[in-house]
Amino acid sequence: CVFLSEVRLKAYCGVPKHKKGDGHERDRRRPQAKDEELDRVRALFDRDAWHAPVYSLSDTKYAGSAVLLKRGGASPKRVWFDLPRVGELDEESPRFGTRHELDGRIILLEYETLLLLHTYSPNNGVDGPHFAKRAAWEERIRTFA
Repeated sequence: CVFLSEVRLKAYCGVPKHKKGDGHERDRRRPQAKDEELDRVRALFDRDAWHAPVYSLSDTKYAGSAVLLKRGGASPKRVWFDLPRVGELDEESPRFGTRHELDGRIILLEYETLLLLHTYSPNNGVDGPHFAKRAAWEERIRTFA
């Protein structure tokens, strides 16, 4: 598999002129862009060697992740788009998780004997609030790992 960070595609929203954080529901596994942009993405990723990309997208096009899974390769048992809560890995759940980390920073592939985590960190910024956000993110990942 190949993981991609900051895929620069925003999550689909059926409401015209939607804005980041407006509360409208998004389909975080489906990109929204101009047709020519989506055609370029398909030309890059929808190749014979790969299944269609699996996305975890943000409200804006400056974040989001994707994973390309090789055709004929091992398929994950489940795909998570947020870190599972305590006990969730032991429960029955759908193949694709429904909760997404809001900036699309997490894709976790669960195989029979392996958890493969893709993530990327928020920018550290230049001030206290950004430092605190980054520190909280790192602690969350450390706790899960």
